[in-house]
Amino acid sequence: MNKTPLYSIEGEKELDGIFRLYRFKDQNTSNTPLPHVPFPTNHPHRHNFFEICIFIEGSGNHILDFENYEISSHSIHVISPGRTHLMNIENYCNGYILAFNREFQAFYFRQTPNILNSTFFLHRDIPPILSPGECQFEELIGVLTKIKEELAKDTKDVHLIIRSYLNIFLLKLEELFVDKIFVKGSPVVNELFVEFRDLVEENYGHVSRVKEYACMLHITPIKLNRICVKFSGKNAGDYILDRIMLEAKRQLIFTSMSNKEIAFTLNYDDPSYFSRLFRKKTGMSPSEYRKETLCKWGRKKVLDI
Repeated sequence: MNKTPLYSIEGEKELDGIFRLYRFKDQNTSNTPLPHVPFPTNHPHRHNFFEICIFIEGSGNHILDFENYEISSHSIHVISPGRTHLMNIENYCNGYILAFNREFQAFYFRQTPNILNSTFFLHRDIPPILSPGECQFEELIGVLTKIKEELAKDTKDVHLIIRSYLNIFLLKLEELFVDKIFVKGSPVVNELFVEFRDLVEENYGHVSRVKEYACMLHITPIKLNRICVKFSGKNAGDYILDRIMLEAKRQLIFTSMSNKEIAFTLNYDDPSYFSRLFRKKTGMSPSEYRKETLCKWGRKKVLDI
C-alpha cells in the first residue's frame, strides 16, 4: 500500500456543499431507505469531509490516528477531515453516519459562530467520543429522525431545513463536550489558535520552527506558546512536533517508504536524528513501531461501513 485512501463524496465540489445521512452496513440494521457508505472502509482510510458516527447498538473498538477508543451502544464518535481511522466491530452495528463538509454547514450560517472550529473538531488531544445519558442521546436521535424525514420528502427547501437541524445537532454535541471537559465559562475556541492549527496542517512537512509560525501570525513566539498551552495543553514546539510524528506514523504504516525516505519527506536531512526524535516521542524506533503496529492491526476484524 502506497498511501492511505482519501475518500470524498459525489457532489463535494458543489458551492453549497454536500450532506449525506448513511446507515451502517449490517444485515441486522432495521429496515430503512437510507443508503450505505458508497466506498470501501474495511481498511484504514481518511475523508475530506466531517463524519459523525452515532452508535445506537454496537461494540468493538475504533482506531483513530493510532489511539484506540471503545465502541459501545449509545455512543457518538466524531471524525474530522484528514484523520486516519478504522473500526473493528465484535458483532454488528446499528446506527447512523452523518457526513458533510464545511461549506454545507456554513452556507447559510456565516453570521453564526463557526461550530466546526469548536471543541470536538478542534482539539486532537481531546478524545472525540461521547457517551450521553439516555435522555440526551434520545434527543439527538430525535434530531436525526427529523433529518431523515426531510430527506424522504425531498422538497425544494430540504437543504436549508437540514442545515438548521444539523446546526442544532452540532450545538447539542458542543454542549455535551463542554460539560464533559471544560469548566463553565472558560473559552472553548481562540481564533489565533485555530489559525495556528490550520497553518501547521498546511506546512508541517516543511516548516517546523515556532518562530516561523509566529511570524506568519504576526505575533511573538512567546505569545504563540502561551496561546497554544492554553488551548491544547502543550507548547507550540511540541504541538508542531506531534503533528510531524503523526504523519511519520501514517507513512510508516500506510506506505512502503523506508525510514530514510520518510525522514526526507518530513524535511529531516539527517535520518539518524529523525529516528532518535521518533524514539523519544514513541519509545520505539521507526522500524519497531512499523513492525509492532502492523502485527497488531493484522489481527483485527474490521467493519465495512
